[in-house]
Amino acid sequence: MLSRSLQTLTPEHQPHVALSNKMACMSTSGNAATLSEQARIARLITECPQPLDSGPTRLIETHFSWVILTRHFAFKLKKALAVDWLRHDSVDERRLACLSEWHLNRRLAGPVYIGVIPIVTREDRILIANRQQDAEEYLLCMQRLSAHDSLQYKLTRGTVSAAQIQGLVRVLTHFYRQCPPEWIEPDRHHQALINRIRAHAGELAGTPADKACDAVRICDELIALAGQLETLITERVRLGWIREIHGDLRPEHIYLRTTPIVIDCLEFSRELRLLDPVDEIAFLAMECDRAGAVPLGKALQACYQHLMPDRPPEGLWQFYKASRAVLWAVLGLRHQQNPEQWRQRAIDYLRLARGYLDVLG
Repeated sequence: MLSRSLQTLTPEHQPHVALSNKMACMSTSGNAATLSEQARIARLITECPQPLDSGPTRLIETHFSWVILTRHFAFKLKKALAVDWLRHDSVDERRLACLSEWHLNRRLAGPVYIGVIPIVTREDRILIANRQQDAEEYLLCMQRLSAHDSLQYKLTRGTVSAAQIQGLVRVLTHFYRQCPPEWIEPDRHHQALINRIRAHAGELAGTPADKACDAVRICDELIALAGQLETLITERVRLGWIREIHGDLRPEHIYLRTTPIVIDCLEFSRELRLLDPVDEIAFLAMECDRAGAVPLGKALQACYQHLMPDRPPEGLWQFYKASRAVLWAVLGLRHQQNPEQWRQRAIDYLRLARGYLDVLG
């Protein structure tokens, strides 16, 4: 049984919340779980503690996966999706997706990502497959983390210390230095940034967020700023500052333990992981600002400036923060669940973007 294979894996922390075993059968993207997926998920949940870990269990649904939380672990089961940009409709593709997620996330969260487990059904019970070729499905096994350690939790309670921010940036800058430079055509990279902002303007035009914040004008000013920064942005590409990094540095993905860890990189898209580290740190600083922790956002920037040799100017920081704010305004308006809440969040993001541009006059 899975539990026997996991007996030697002892996590550092116990979960802090009571769990439920309710499960949803529709994804946020509108794709219904197949009958086989539903049956497998139900079996994994109801057989706890034997196949996974001591209960209780909780099921979380994401766009791409089902995540089963047990007392000590999180087990991710990839959905059988088949869209143009994401092919997970065969068992082998889901196996490769699990392996890719395990490999990429071990860069910043090695102890958390334990391995990929092949499973098989025998006599109506779920077991670990003895041979890969027998596997019916694959589970990505992770250590379960305490939400009390997350930056998101600490931001809402105002308990993040300057020392914790410094420790986080030390981990991130060490990671950035280890990532080799990626060659992309500098002018094409700069034009892609502008094209992306233009696309955002088209999507925001005429929306309530546009009427509340003049989103199209914000995008126009961002494009003008990108033009002013063209030499700097293209030179950073030539100097090797585009690297394959995390891609989604949100507070809920950061855990401020003794050694900070960062989970859930954008494993499904290498293109989205190819970023300037300043862009990534600016995104996190923007999220700190949105949470009302403006000094922490400034501390992130200052620590990066102190630890890295590139010394990006203020204009580049404000450009990336404003660009990320506009992107998340667009993503908020696309959100189908709780549209009123996400519409207000989109407006909040646009107000942040307006403030970053106003700093530069």
